[in-house]
Amino acid sequence: MTQNEFMFLKCRISMVFLLLFIYIFLPLRYKKSTTVIILILSFIISGLVEYFQFIILIKNKYSLIATILSIIIVQGTNLLLSYYRDFRALFIGITAVAYILVGNIVSLIIWMYNPNYFYTLLIQSTINILLLIFTTLFFKKRYNFELENHKKGWCSLCLIPSLFYTTVYSLVVWPGDIKNTQKNSLAIIFSLSITIVSYIISGKLFYQQRKNDILERNNEFLETYSSSLRREIELTRTAEEKYAILRHDIRHTNNLIISYLKANQIDQIYELLDEVNHTLDETKPKIYCENVVLNSIISSSILKAKENQIDFNITVDVPKNLDKINEFELATVLSNLLENAINATIKLPIHESKIWLKLYPIKNQLLLDISNTFNGNCKISPITGLPISKNGAGHGYGLRSVKAYAKKWDAVFEYSIEANTIFKVKILTVM
Repeated sequence: MTQNEFMFLKCRISMVFLLLFIYIFLPLRYKKSTTVIILILSFIISGLVEYFQFIILIKNKYSLIATILSIIIVQGTNLLLSYYRDFRALFIGITAVAYILVGNIVSLIIWMYNPNYFYTLLIQSTINILLLIFTTLFFKKRYNFELENHKKGWCSLCLIPSLFYTTVYSLVVWPGDIKNTQKNSLAIIFSLSITIVSYIISGKLFYQQRKNDILERNNEFLETYSSSLRREIELTRTAEEKYAILRHDIRHTNNLIISYLKANQIDQIYELLDEVNHTLDETKPKIYCENVVLNSIISSSILKAKENQIDFNITVDVPKNLDKINEFELATVLSNLLENAINATIKLPIHESKIWLKLYPIKNQLLLDISNTFNGNCKISPITGLPISKNGAGHGYGLRSVKAYAKKWDAVFEYSIEANTIFKVKILTVM
């Protein structure tokens, strides 16, 4: 095996792991069969470029051009396959290149001191396999979470692998050549160390941001709870005002009854009493369930639905105290889901606007079932499997809060779309 054939084979092995890294970490736009075909085509095309570079041309002056073509092929494939065609996808593509450089660098340094082709390729493959397994097991899930929840900031993060790649390339390939300048080995190792540290720091920053998100979510729990109490107080105040007016008018009502009795107008007395009873019913706050917070959320949602002429059907039976269920989090989930349902139905014609709410115990579980009509347009995130909101990046907070709630409290959570016109969410929580 000649040295150029060895370098060609080395690059081919690197490309296999690079494309595999992209396949594992990238949120894919197409189905698996289409994705695999695109990856194979990318491997073949990049292989032709490297074959001309190392086997046919065998001239260093073409190395830079071939490298640029390889970068275009890899990043073009990456952006083509990615569900998100922005800096999030670019970060994965550049990180994939930085990932294979680790195995390349270590094996190349070993090769300089022990030029055994088979041993070098074995070390390169082993390092790439171990790194791929490690990153997949410990970072893939966390990365997908950050990818879905943080759209901004990825442009700056792209600088980390980009600077690492350009630094190593300048030391190893062009204008430097590691075969002639072995003293660059230490600088290359330092560059690798700095890159690893940079990724660790970035991970910690993401972790801190996640903690801030948790604090923000807890604040939303408190805000939902306090808003519910405010709504309950407002409903009570409104009822008291109506009752005060009724007390003020009671003397006038009594005088009317006496007058009707004297005139023997019994029918008018019945009509007046019916009117009084109706007024009394209006002064009484509507109670849908014994739980104050949930009742307040339901009351305000029904009021908003009536204002927008939405048909709201309700079946609720919730005890006053929920011993095993976090009232704050359940209230937040209910509030967000009802808000989503109302926002979806507002856009429909009045005769099509419908919401169904079911909230009651089933054996030892609490069922929350919300259904609403919608316009049929619903995109699903390939990462979380949840509908994507059209109001901003990612999907709306409503279903994200449900997913977090279900995971934390081991609740059963599922959603479905019926006849492309009704969206249903169902949650079962152990009481």
